[in-house]
Amino acid sequence: MSFLAPLYALGALAIALPILFHLIRRRPKAQAEFSSLMFLTQSPPRLTRRSRLDQWPLLLLRALAILLLALAFARPFLRSMAQQETDPIGRRVVVLVDTSGSMLRGDLWQQAQQQVASVTDDLAANDQIALLTYDSAVTSVVSWDDQAVGGASSQAERIRRAMADITPSHGGSDLGSALIAAADILHNTAESIEEGDVAAGEIVIVSDLQEGNDLIPLQQYQWPASIAVSIASVESAEKGNLSAVVLPQPVASGESKQPQLRVRFHNTSDSVNDQFMYFWEGGKEGEDRIVQVPPGESRVVTVDPPTGTQHVLRFVGDPQAFDNQVYVALPPKLQQRVLYVGSQAEDPQSGLFYFLNQATLGNARREVAIEQVEPGGLPAELKPQQTPLVIVADVVPSAAMAGLKQYLGDGGHLLFVIDADPKDDPAIAASLRELSDSPSLAIEEAKVGDYAMLAKIDFQHPLFAPFADPKYNDFTKIRFWSHRRLTLAEEDGWQTVAEFDDNDPALLQRSIGAGRLWILTAGWQPQQSQLALSTKFVPLISGMLDQGPNRSPLQASYAIGTEGALPVTPPCELVSPDGTRREIEADLRLEELKQPGVYRLIQSGVESSFAMNLPESESRTVAIGADQLEQYGLQMQRSESAEQIADRQRQLQDVQLESQQKIWQWMIFAALGILVTETWLGGYLAGRKG
Repeated sequence: MSFLAPLYALGALAIALPILFHLIRRRPKAQAEFSSLMFLTQSPPRLTRRSRLDQWPLLLLRALAILLLALAFARPFLRSMAQQETDPIGRRVVVLVDTSGSMLRGDLWQQAQQQVASVTDDLAANDQIALLTYDSAVTSVVSWDDQAVGGASSQAERIRRAMADITPSHGGSDLGSALIAAADILHNTAESIEEGDVAAGEIVIVSDLQEGNDLIPLQQYQWPASIAVSIASVESAEKGNLSAVVLPQPVASGESKQPQLRVRFHNTSDSVNDQFMYFWEGGKEGEDRIVQVPPGESRVVTVDPPTGTQHVLRFVGDPQAFDNQVYVALPPKLQQRVLYVGSQAEDPQSGLFYFLNQATLGNARREVAIEQVEPGGLPAELKPQQTPLVIVADVVPSAAMAGLKQYLGDGGHLLFVIDADPKDDPAIAASLRELSDSPSLAIEEAKVGDYAMLAKIDFQHPLFAPFADPKYNDFTKIRFWSHRRLTLAEEDGWQTVAEFDDNDPALLQRSIGAGRLWILTAGWQPQQSQLALSTKFVPLISGMLDQGPNRSPLQASYAIGTEGALPVTPPCELVSPDGTRREIEADLRLEELKQPGVYRLIQSGVESSFAMNLPESESRTVAIGADQLEQYGLQMQRSESAEQIADRQRQLQDVQLESQQKIWQWMIFAALGILVTETWLGGYLAGRKG
């Protein structure tokens, strides 16, 4: 018999009390006074060798009752021989290994392999273990199902072999999702836990626990109380790290130069350095620069990239070299043309082209040439890639109309400006009806008082979205002295982008083929309106140019692990940074690109490039503590040796046995029965003596 609380068994020593009381001889009840003895001092009862125990049955009953009560409080239970030979309750352990980019530092990966080996060395015969790795996604390397072949020892060997073949990636650290995945695996084995053959689950995190770990998914997760988490941390001997990221918006630096780039440097709070050097790989000697970044702070600097489209920015001065390079892909500067179709006005300053030609539509990524052609001089073929915007302000001959319709069908964007009274030129309406295939389209001059203003503007539309901010959305200072009123069939699919305050459409839009047709019902020259003189004119025309087919869905840079798809048009070929080529049949999934560097995408003979870089969060290398995990409700468990774990499991097994047997209840009942018997027997013997 074993005891769950053996110290309570010491209460059995109270048996000595009834024995002592039974040894004390009582004074005789019958007394006779003697005169010669009345002056003597009365002596107390004494124990002598000749004292004899009397009332043996009562003494035995009283001693037995005390003994049973003491043993009941000691919580006895029986551990059978079969149970004694059984191994302790097996554990279910999920080892969660961090393979994110920050594990590329120093010898962190070797430390991680040693930590996993230490966990597997402590496995008991009936333990169950699984291995998961995580970066921006979770990967199951060794699962529970592998346990069926060879038991725990073979499972441990599989894990050791798997760890030898794994290397850290360049992805981010989504620790929150990884913990949830591991907890779900343990939770799904709850049936085995209830059967009593396996202890509650445990997750062992093998990681550097750098502060860039994503823990946000844990905010919406109720952590199971039966699953404990322990940390087998790895740590770099070198403290401090500098990181850099190229900000998405370049800065124009002139027509003949590359756009300047803005680079944000960040220095971790545990760094001991604050001065670093950066340079372009392959650059000329003396072109390196120095940046001062105090620990825990960031600095943004503007840099001039070398000529070309693919570059690597490197920096030195910190002890961690794993992230000391930033890959940069610059799109080639586009050579574009805006074609104005209209006759030359007698007074150039009274025509649309004069103000259009004054607009600066070029930027850091494109050069724009604005050309004017007579309606009869339209080229037979217009390529939307070279001419993303055509502005028509005159009647187009039928012979040239087919070319414009083909241009719209191929993805071109055309702005038709009605800047004259239709009574003066009735052919305008006919030309517009033919171009838009809207036979019911009619135009008339609107009656305008002093002036009209733009009243209803769709700021969700890409053309006006840049003006959505309250600082820029005031169009009341743009006055229109005249405008035209259009009659359109609803089924033609026209969309009103902006309206005048008299409810007449100001700017309409309709998709034709792959292209887009806009109609502006007023001119922008001063005789018609103040539009060309306002600050809104250039962004508005530039916005139409940006909607053209040269708009690339690619960003300049992506973080490795970014989820999403890039639409491609077959035939399409992807060239990886190491020169590997492969055909892309459908959308290109970004999460499949694991290698940092510049990728080239060649589709329909047009090449574009983009860079894949280490996530910025991986460079935040300061470690977080277990207390931050506890804030999300995780049950943290301190590390224990194999002997301590075995002791804890034996204690758990003893508690389960004692709770199942409940011998103490029977002892209490027996003690109460003995006390009842003792009471009856004591009364009986006293009555017989009397």
